[in-house]
Amino acid sequence: MPVVPATIAASSFGAYTSIIPTAATAIRANPVMGIPPHNPAHMLISTCATVFATIAMSTPFVCNYIGVASPAGAVAAPVPFLFKAVGGAGVQLAGTMGWVGPSAIPFANALAQSPAQFVMTMGQMQCPPVPGGGVGAGTISSLNNSHLASTGPTVIYPALKSAIMSTQCFAIGDVLPPVGVAPQTDLLLVALANVYATILASIECAVAFAGATAPSPFTSVTTGKIL
Repeated sequence: MPVVPATIAASSFGAYTSIIPTAATAIRANPVMGIPPHNPAHMLISTCATVFATIAMSTPFVCNYIGVASPAGAVAAPVPFLFKAVGGAGVQLAGTMGWVGPSAIPFANALAQSPAQFVMTMGQMQCPPVPGGGVGAGTISSLNNSHLASTGPTVIYPALKSAIMSTQCFAIGDVLPPVGVAPQTDLLLVALANVYATILASIECAVAFAGATAPSPFTSVTTGKIL
């Protein structure tokens, strides 16, 4: 099934509350400042997971095609993919933030690991047809997508900050309309953006291209998208 950001968000928070059940009912409010009752963990996890899923779906992943030359072109069916860095994502985030204690890793996993895991489970990689190609193979790997590791500060952090500010639940001093994100939350977004970038850059996927057979070799570079 295709990736649905809202489902990724709900699944990520659900995974967290399955480990920390009390998080499901934790409510914060500041009526004096106009902050309505909300669940901070739910708001933070679901918002960040939505951003990750949305960015993952919009990111073009470089695919190196090796095959044969054919005027008919080569086509590929959607295939599974892997984020190799997903297993250590929560530990990386907790380490950067200096979080310790029994709740540290579950919370870090909910923010960093769970969204990527659910995107992998739900999504598939789709590469477009390769003009001029025939039967062949495509490779999407961390080697040809290493540039994504630098997108944390430039792409992912601004998206996270904009989404968090739009909730109006993490403003500096709870002042509305928000002029910025609370400092500790902002530090988290910076760290999380870098973790998300590491995850995206760790993509691994083998793509089989169908097409005519021919004697002449042919190579091409294309991009795949997560569906």
